[in-house]
Amino acid sequence: RIRIEVLVSPSLEAIEEEEDWVMDQAVAAKAEEFRRNPPTEKLLGVPIYPGAVFSPELTAGMSLNDDYHIYVYFSNDSPDKVADFYRKKLGKEPQFSEGIGYLFPLKGSLPIPKEGLSIQPYVFGDGPFQSTISIMKEMDD
Repeated sequence: RIRIEVLVSPSLEAIEEEEDWVMDQAVAAKAEEFRRNPPTEKLLGVPIYPGAVFSPELTAGMSLNDDYHIYVYFSNDSPDKVADFYRKKLGKEPQFSEGIGYLFPLKGSLPIPKEGLSIQPYVFGDGPFQSTISIMKEMDD
């Protein structure tokens, strides 16, 4: 008797494709969860900018880790105008970097707060928006 065993393992490309598929499924499920239950001002700890449009898809992609969630909104107003709104509401001065935008610490301190609010120029192609507002929250256990 001769016994032949063949060990077959997937290629690196096949493994990466499967990991991408699993990640896409996780993002889609999380986006649906955010679509059904968008964040409230109470959860965020800051007011939602008037007229801002919530992006469940980007929020899901940036919130798969349950330690932190990054809630993403878009606004038709300029980053300067959005920053002025939060300056008045929060009573804080943000850190500003030319071409990058504004960062308000919400919990902890600059340069890298534990929680923060950033306002950046909109960079997702030709859209109706001028600003991206991101609110990073540490999630409680």
